[in-house]
Amino acid sequence: MKQKNPELEIILNGGINNLEDGCKNLKNLDGVMMGRNAYSDPFHLSRVDSTFYKKKDMNLSKQEVFLKFIPYLQKELEDGSKIQLITKHLMGFFRGNSLAKEIRKTLANIQNEEKIEKTLFKIANQLTS
Repeated sequence: MKQKNPELEIILNGGINNLEDGCKNLKNLDGVMMGRNAYSDPFHLSRVDSTFYKKKDMNLSKQEVFLKFIPYLQKELEDGSKIQLITKHLMGFFRGNSLAKEIRKTLANIQNEEKIEKTLFKIANQLTS
């Protein structure tokens, strides 16, 4: 379709299960979307810049990525956001961790804002991959 209509912007939405599939499809298209896959396993998005834009891969661990997320979460809380509205989007991030179920349960049940920072750093220390 793109070859017959090069003036059209064609972006694939769906069926992209990893960054490598996305790159393969970009050879013939203008863009790809990774909505569900990004939501269910957001950690792989840490490689988007190196995969698509040839930037240096920072090789961040899940722990390092999560630690970078904490200041964002703290700012959102200061601005009045509810923690569950933020953390519900993190649930897929813990995929593959042996403690994933426990971590998700902990995040879902955080109530005391005074203990949030301590809880988040405890979770970060449980991330190994």
